[in-house]
Amino acid sequence: IPGSAWATVDELEAAAAELAGGPPVVLVSRRGERAAAAAKALESAGVARVAALFGGITEWRARGFATARGDGTFTVGIPGAPASVAVGDGLTVAALERHIGDPAALQRVKVAAFLMRSRTSCVDGRDPNGIVGTPGGDAGEFLLALASIEALTGAEIPRATVKCLLAGYLETFGRFYMHTDRHAFDHWVAALRAEPALTGALPPEDAELDAWRAWLNRPPTEHRARVLDLLTRPANIGCGHLRLMTENAGVYGIRDGLVESFLGAFFEADWSGEVDLDYVILEGDHAERGVLSVVLDEPIWPFTRVPLIPPAGALQIFVNHPQVVAYLRQQIAGFFTLQPDLGIGPDDHARLLATMEALANRQLGATLERLAAGLPVFEARFDRHGGVTVAKVS
Repeated sequence: IPGSAWATVDELEAAAAELAGGPPVVLVSRRGERAAAAAKALESAGVARVAALFGGITEWRARGFATARGDGTFTVGIPGAPASVAVGDGLTVAALERHIGDPAALQRVKVAAFLMRSRTSCVDGRDPNGIVGTPGGDAGEFLLALASIEALTGAEIPRATVKCLLAGYLETFGRFYMHTDRHAFDHWVAALRAEPALTGALPPEDAELDAWRAWLNRPPTEHRARVLDLLTRPANIGCGHLRLMTENAGVYGIRDGLVESFLGAFFEADWSGEVDLDYVILEGDHAERGVLSVVLDEPIWPFTRVPLIPPAGALQIFVNHPQVVAYLRQQIAGFFTLQPDLGIGPDDHARLLATMEALANRQLGATLERLAAGLPVFEARFDRHGGVTVAKVS
């Protein structure tokens, strides 16, 4: 992981005052015990933003992340704050190379582990975490499959069936990502406060984001229908890809009302206690400087290690992993062909996959046209030896 350093417990404790005024600190040891003890010691010494990785390197490896490194060594001792990357008005290959950093130090995850434990995130440039990106993340891929099935069969999927399909999807693939942003979330809060029927049922006026998140996780039962109605309005949908689908259904090749059916299924599953749903609130404004496609110079198979690129850092970029997502779509199509009462079966796998790919290209083009018009497009091609070549493609 870029910025990692090796230090003894004594060195950490001696640097407590320095660490207290710096960025958050995450401690990692072999199995997590020493890191947990050191984190408690630092906390007692006044370092408020310190955490330990549960399970340590052992758990990290078990989840499919790489633990091997090249011939270089970690920084020894306590590192200073990372230097910022200065970029001009025009995004360049050099600026993107600095944003990606040392390819050998990038966080990577095996495709097999990703299928079991991880999620696809949206291409949105405000996410500071290393991601595998696709428009709308898991929510976008789920809706892509539903729209493709309706296109193949000519039949609408009832809302109750969407709810059952989401439950089965979670049971099969695990974690599921959908994001909003702070602007849309705050707009939703304002809409709730404008509802006379909700007077006295909402958090106090000075409630912070965490209080509102907790309230959304378990809103009063008698008000859930109204809460859901407000959540599904375009102005309160913070994912640009999903919002554009609701506003331009014909352009996106999706039925009017399908996004709303999915959102209803998502939040109702959350309210019923489903633990694998990740509803992420992205902070800040859009300031993307370009679009980056991440490509690997090798076929994708279960043990391919996929580089996770953070869209947000010293600059913002849209990050898309078309090659990896195409592999994941094969599995998603397989899941849906095994579900009853959809009018398709295992023999329709190739047909469904082809429909999904065609519709995905159409939707990607529509979203880029509206959210990334005029931005340069780059490709980061990772070779099997750990190197990366960044090139501008349009």
